[in-house]
Amino acid sequence: MNTARTSSFATWRARFWEHPEIALEERFACRLLADELEAAGFALERNIGQMPTVFVASWGSGSPIIGVLAEYDALPGLSQQLSSTRKPIVTGGPGHGSADLCLIASTPLPEVVEHLRRCGIPLAEGPVQRTGAAGTLLSVYIRDPDQNLIKIANYVE
Repeated sequence: MNTARTSSFATWRARFWEHPEIALEERFACRLLADELEAAGFALERNIGQMPTVFVASWGSGSPIIGVLAEYDALPGLSQQLSSTRKPIVTGGPGHGSADLCLIASTPLPEVVEHLRRCGIPLAEGPVQRTGAAGTLLSVYIRDPDQNLIKIANYVE
């Protein structure tokens, strides 16, 4: 795993945690992530749908093509210090839960798996069939640097 990237992800995570923002108000998190992706060479389109917290970042061409929905809004009442016991920063204030990501890939899942293998990213599980919001998914699971479980899937037609 790329140590510099892992360090960057950990920094972003800490900064998101320190600046909890509720849904549609996550301007700090959006700006941080968009600016970091732009600095890394991604082409950015901001203010998608006239929403200041929505952007599209594109990089490269060809395969694999992966779409990411980044939910970085905080939830009301989850204010929490970095602690394994309940210690609110602001009683009743917003805070972050854990990562819960499902990436729907337009690239066929076997190609995604091969790409992950070439990058040295082990599968935690899969391929397995699961039920998604819009139908049956063929899914694989990997772990991010913080050991959150990340699903990458194709809809089965």
